[in-house]
Amino acid sequence: MVQHSTNILLNVNLVGMGVGWSLVPAYVIPLLGENIMVKKTIEPLPMIGLYATYRKDQKHEVINLILKVLKEKFCLDLF
Repeated sequence: MVQHSTNILLNVNLVGMGVGWSLVPAYVIPLLGENIMVKKTIEPLPMIGLYATYRKDQKHEVINLILKVLKEKFCLDLF
């Protein structure tokens, strides 16, 4: 059986209840309980795209600062 889930915490909870296994991103590891075994894959897995999201009508300077840093550090000319 295969399940497509957009909720990574649901996957973790199902594994914790003994309902199968899951591939999870590294950022989830600190959220896992003592009863869940974590094994790193031998082969590198595909990378996922990350996107910056914010409200179109944003007026906060901190958002402008974050976008500036993203543009400078990651050469993103999308903003």
